[in-house]
Amino acid sequence: MLFKRDMKSATLSIFFLLFFPLQWCLAQSSFTLNYPKNRMVLQRDQNNRATVSFSGGFSEIVDRVEVQFRALNGGQTSDWITISENPTGGYFSGKVVWTAGWYQLEARGIYRGQVIGAYSIPRVGIGDVFIVAGQSNAQGYLNYGAKSAADDRVNCVNYYNANTDHTELPNPDFAHLDADSYIAPRGNSAWGWGRLGDQITRRTGFPVLFYNVGWYGSGSRNWQESINGTTLSVYDGRSPYEPSGMPFGNLRLVMKYYVPITGVRAVLWQQGEADNFANVSKDSYAFHLRTVINQIRQETSKDISWVIARSSHDNVRGSNPNITGAQSEIIATIPNTFPGPETDNIQIPRIDGAHFQNEGLEQMGDAWGNSLGDNFWAQSKPYQAVPIPTLSVSCQSDYSISLSIKENYSSIRWNTNETAQTIRVGGGYFTAKLEDSSGNIVYLPPFFIPDVRKPQTPFISASRSTDLCQGELVTLQANGTINGFAWNSGQDSGIIEVNSSGDYFVTNRNGLGCVSTSNVMSVRVAPTPPPARPEILVSGATTFCENEQVTLSVNGDNLPKWSTGESTTSILVRTSGVYKVRVIDTNGCSSAESAPVEVKVNPLPATPVLSLSGSSTICEGESVTISSSYATGNQWSNQSTEASVTVTKSGSYFVNVKDLNGCVSPASNPVSITVNAAPEVPGIRLSGPNIFCEGESVTLTASGSEPVVWSNGSNSVSILVGEAGTFYAKAVNANGCFSGSSAKITTEVKPAPGKPLLTKVGTYTLEASTTDQGTIFYEWRKGDMVIQNSANRIKAIESGSFTVKTYQISELGTKYCNSPVSDALLFIPEKGTNGLSIFPNPVTDRVVKLETLEDLRDARIELFDLSGNRLQSYFVEELNEQKSFSISSIPQGVYLIRVTSGKFSATQKLIVH
Repeated sequence: MLFKRDMKSATLSIFFLLFFPLQWCLAQSSFTLNYPKNRMVLQRDQNNRATVSFSGGFSEIVDRVEVQFRALNGGQTSDWITISENPTGGYFSGKVVWTAGWYQLEARGIYRGQVIGAYSIPRVGIGDVFIVAGQSNAQGYLNYGAKSAADDRVNCVNYYNANTDHTELPNPDFAHLDADSYIAPRGNSAWGWGRLGDQITRRTGFPVLFYNVGWYGSGSRNWQESINGTTLSVYDGRSPYEPSGMPFGNLRLVMKYYVPITGVRAVLWQQGEADNFANVSKDSYAFHLRTVINQIRQETSKDISWVIARSSHDNVRGSNPNITGAQSEIIATIPNTFPGPETDNIQIPRIDGAHFQNEGLEQMGDAWGNSLGDNFWAQSKPYQAVPIPTLSVSCQSDYSISLSIKENYSSIRWNTNETAQTIRVGGGYFTAKLEDSSGNIVYLPPFFIPDVRKPQTPFISASRSTDLCQGELVTLQANGTINGFAWNSGQDSGIIEVNSSGDYFVTNRNGLGCVSTSNVMSVRVAPTPPPARPEILVSGATTFCENEQVTLSVNGDNLPKWSTGESTTSILVRTSGVYKVRVIDTNGCSSAESAPVEVKVNPLPATPVLSLSGSSTICEGESVTISSSYATGNQWSNQSTEASVTVTKSGSYFVNVKDLNGCVSPASNPVSITVNAAPEVPGIRLSGPNIFCEGESVTLTASGSEPVVWSNGSNSVSILVGEAGTFYAKAVNANGCFSGSSAKITTEVKPAPGKPLLTKVGTYTLEASTTDQGTIFYEWRKGDMVIQNSANRIKAIESGSFTVKTYQISELGTKYCNSPVSDALLFIPEKGTNGLSIFPNPVTDRVVKLETLEDLRDARIELFDLSGNRLQSYFVEELNEQKSFSISSIPQGVYLIRVTSGKFSATQKLIVH
């Protein structure tokens, strides 16, 4: 059934939505951008531009507010644009004309060149705004397969104007058009409009916003009759539309409450099924729709563009040419109307009889997108948003705040329920709903006033006594202020310097313009000038060594005040430093400080500390290094001046240090060194070669009368070595002294080779294979007889049992590291080969291998077809092993191969696959 009521309603109260959108219920920061709203889309003009209104608040003083458009998808990123200079009352507003696109808006407050606050609105668009009107295929249903708009730039007001006595719409908040979103004031779900939004953003590159005033089951007569009152359903003729004035009332409300905020491009009319049911005539339909179009244009004084779908189909009655004909007539006869899609051929038959579902919704959205062609975008008349109200804010002497609307409106209603143009308030959020002379409803963006409006009272502190001598300054600091302070002397910095008598105070002004005043600081300046600058008298050198001293004196009758704190005429100086003096007269005023006298007392070097690189008892041939803790200036007892001395003889050693100032340290503690004799170097004997195979070993024996220590840590006379390495020995005597190293013996261990694998790889060819690396030689045997061939292949021509083992050859030419003997291979020559073997046969990879029983020289190899034609010929100087030949150019078939050499001649048949 086309006439369907959805009782789903919004739960937020209208009053709350009117004045406190959720984004303003958050805590107010020191700087906020209150307008535009997130995801708002403003209607562009024919030049792709729109005027963007800004407003916001600040709690700290700013002297400039700047905004920036940052392009997210389409559009153009701007520089920082100043929208307000020297704003007052904690409020700013301004306008910028900017190009269409999808933006992140940034705002910042500047005070004396510094950013004191910033605010960001994630998404704001300049694009196109549409009002959807009609019946259920315009309003849409939930759970019919609607899909979210894929493009982030497709938006709606997610609010539902339920079937109650609504005479106004709430201040809108904007949202992305998701599958189950409402499209205020009556749209249920994204329907096919999310798909249309994607089509529009893809075509124009700009964001889009939808309103939806569609009404289930409404006929053209219902729209026309509800202009002035109640209308009855065309389906039963009895049920009235509630509240009275609907469905036209919602179109009227959108034009009054929402279009002033965003502007509008066109009304999209999707209706006709109800008129088909009621069998409305062509003339009646044209009259009703013409009346609706003319009425909304007359009421709003706007020549609103209309796009009209040709729509009438249901499964029972099919399409109705009276309805679609009337729709076409309206398009042809009323200016500024445009053809929408012909939807009667979409999703036929329809699942529930009349409504689009699932893919039908996508087809509907695509059809609408295709209908909005170049002519529509060039000729339709966009209407832009009206300017937002501007606010004047001033702080009163009792710290209440005066709020005043600057422009003249026919009606004003503050959220305090006051209706005057100017009101006086305390803390809280404040906004107003206003109606202009054209009947447009506009809203003052919310403005926050803190509960505490009196700024922090500054406190003045002084850097010193405020009783000054002539020529002196005192620094006064305003404490506890943020910005906006000003001294009664005219300065506006936080710290000032004062050198004249007077009473000083500072005022602090906050962003609202409210002022508080500090304490008073009185400054008094002495009437006479201070004493002249004194001169220091020096008796002696000012640079000397430790334990010496110098006397500093000052002449005159005034009281001396030395930088050491002393107050005598002369002072005795024994430490390094810069010394000054000033004199104080009877008025307590001080002279300028004297010229400084720098005294430098050079300390004696500290007693050096000696360190040893080893033991103080060493062996003959060894040495020990004694190091001073000083790098330079050393004077050793052995006359060396280096930082370290190397000692090879017994004796006592100490050092003094002389620094660059000529001061000599006390002598270090002495170090006593003892040198013991070393034993003779031992000799080494080997029990065999020093190169051997894995698993073998050699014995090394040391000679001499003293015990020995080997390089591997052994202290035996002989060691058994089974690994690679370098070995040597040292003799050691009873004093623990070692001889020099014996001759070094280097052993090398060769890896034991693995057992080779013996295989037959041809008719007469045996091959040995191994995984060992390096140069490998092979020892072949037939039975017990050694075959003189060290290669990995041999040619076998007689029957017998063959074996092989591998070995390597040392640099001296001897064999070593024999492998285990391979498994035996029994070889029996093939019979009937004529001494010639060809394989594989048949051949498939076009490579033929050839062997002969006897070794041949100057052998000729020829390939013939069966007709005796020679196809290929090869010459082999020595045919004593397996040879391979390519026959890649020979086609499939049977061929003959002949081998001749001297008296030898043999022929074999070859099959090529």
